[in-house]
Amino acid sequence: MFLRWGDGVETSGTEFLTVDDLEYERNEAVKTHQGAVAEPSIAPKTSRKAWRKWLYAILASYIVLQVYYVREMLAALLIFTIFFAVFAFIATIVYIVGRAGEAGIVLAEPAAKRGMEIAEGLSKKTFHRQRSVIAP
Repeated sequence: MFLRWGDGVETSGTEFLTVDDLEYERNEAVKTHQGAVAEPSIAPKTSRKAWRKWLYAILASYIVLQVYYVREMLAALLIFTIFFAVFAFIATIVYIVGRAGEAGIVLAEPAAKRGMEIAEGLSKKTFHRQRSVIAP
């Protein structure tokens, strides 16, 4: 029977052996019975499981940091959007007040010219009481 990577053999009701486990047991049997040293390229299963745990922990922390980074960038975007909206609102108010002032000046200019003409005409007249006699 040939086993491929990822194949497993069921040994008891709850235990399931993989190819890694079988290789580990074979190497341990060779080492104990013949005094031979196991192949250095094959690591024990506990070491592989530890590496997997570390790999998953690193991967999970990377994902969490990326999610945190994205949330931080979205928060910054929201803050800058609010600042921009407030600045745009203030600029719009200043623009509207300026345009209203210009329109007011345009409307008031003819009346101001008329007022100046009236004031000029009044300044040229002499003021006296009606029915008053000029003193000799």
